[in-house]
Amino acid sequence: MGKDLLKNIRIADLTHYRSGPSGTTLLGGLGADVIKVESIQRLDGFRLFNTLDPKNSAFYEMGPYFNGCNTNKRGLTLDLNSVDGKARFLELITKSDVVIDNFSARVMDGLDLGYERLKAINPSLIMVSMTCFGQTGPWRDYVGFGYTFDQIGGASAVCGYEDSPPTNILAASDAISGIMAVYAILLALEERERSGLGQHIDMSQVETLAFLMGPNIIDYQLTGAIKPRMGNQHPVFAPRNAYPCQGEDEWVTISVESDLQWSALAIAMGNPEWVDDPRYATMASRKRNERDLDKVIADWTRGQQKRSVMELVQSLGIASAMVLNARELLEDPHLKDRNMHKKLDRKFTGEHLYPQFPIHYSDAICEQRMPAPTLGQDNEAVLADLLGLTTQEIEKLRQDNVIGEELLLGAGSG
Repeated sequence: MGKDLLKNIRIADLTHYRSGPSGTTLLGGLGADVIKVESIQRLDGFRLFNTLDPKNSAFYEMGPYFNGCNTNKRGLTLDLNSVDGKARFLELITKSDVVIDNFSARVMDGLDLGYERLKAINPSLIMVSMTCFGQTGPWRDYVGFGYTFDQIGGASAVCGYEDSPPTNILAASDAISGIMAVYAILLALEERERSGLGQHIDMSQVETLAFLMGPNIIDYQLTGAIKPRMGNQHPVFAPRNAYPCQGEDEWVTISVESDLQWSALAIAMGNPEWVDDPRYATMASRKRNERDLDKVIADWTRGQQKRSVMELVQSLGIASAMVLNARELLEDPHLKDRNMHKKLDRKFTGEHLYPQFPIHYSDAICEQRMPAPTLGQDNEAVLADLLGLTTQEIEKLRQDNVIGEELLLGAGSG
């Protein structure tokens, strides 16, 4: 049996939507006690994305986005705008190792829950502030979502087809920010083992994406030129693209990276004469004639099943992958063999397969442990067992709407 790497680490998770929760769910998968803090006045807005039935009184429990990136957490509701809610939160901070939020820079200080106050209560606390633009600078108070990270972080400028507008990559930017937060927390925990002290981590989500633009930035500094968008193509290799296959919207990718690979592919396609054809014989000539080459390869793939093409091309030692949709990910034999998905049973939504983490340790556990919490699911356990409140005290908080297990009618989302 493997070890829980983050056993005895407790995280007060104030993050909403995707960028923060996609990181804290991984920390929970590593064994941390992640307590997700919402309120019945202001839900995590991701609860409201793609809900199955808005007429259902528990519609905010049905959102697949929320349920997918909030596994491995306990659920606590606290109205942080109330005196009692704030007091209970500060008690939670005394028993936590990490507090993390992805609010705008002004929110935590506005609630009188900024780092200086929390540090005074718990000097070993690690606080992570995942703002859009960071804690300093002229844009510090502006808010943003994934499309903001994409555009200002530079990713949209390089994503898209030649002679086409920039393209957002929403799913990637949020996930990247979440993983960066995990990195930051693990490094801060390691440092705390030496010093015994916590620290405040100022994390700009725009900068987490701009960080990955290093080659593009350096290229511009050296050449003074902005490279055009190139879709799925490569600056040097050809052919390299996604090609249509049999059926509607079915695709396979192929990337040839040497003359030897090209020879193998040309023969497999039934065109051995292309090996010595001046248009395609060298990498440089293939790149010059890339458009024509893509057309002839598409003619070859179009009448075949994408899996058949992928398996044939891979058998030649050439990089290739079929483009899979959600249903195909569940059915893929390779992912099944890797135990990529795990069944979790959740109130309101029932039993479903959830993606596991793509990390396998030889002597540690990193897995989906429990489904996303329902609203206020663990109020009793956290307030009574962890913070020591009596049944009467908890009921008083519930009557005053400081805590609760249902959305307060007329309230919105955070």
